[in-house]
Amino acid sequence: MRLTFTTIGEVIRENRKRMKLTQVDLAMYANVSHKFIVELENNKKTIQLDKLFNVLNVFNLTIKIVSQKEDNKNEKRFQNSIINNIFNQLIKSKDKMVEFINNAWLNKEEKTEFIKYISNNIQLFE
Repeated sequence: MRLTFTTIGEVIRENRKRMKLTQVDLAMYANVSHKFIVELENNKKTIQLDKLFNVLNVFNLTIKIVSQKEDNKNEKRFQNSIINNIFNQLIKSKDKMVEFINNAWLNKEEKTEFIKYISNNIQLFE
């Protein structure tokens, strides 16, 4: 997952709600102010990292820094796993396959790549 201020705020809010904590509760557990939690969940662009780490520790979360090259590899692997999962579901039905390819969120290049993948890796609907 590529983190942005928006996704950090969303992750914190989702974890807080899942644990049924109020913003005040989280602030107390993380030893930060209620205002900091509000700003963090509302994606304030300037935050103190030590306080962010305190909040992340409450949820046992970490931030990993990776090179852009490694991040791109991971993104490609993630995309491939999504395509494989979709493919495995769609392979059961020719009609679903055709409908997916025609209506997919894939751009033209990705559709072509998907069709090549299918053609090269499996004999369908013979």
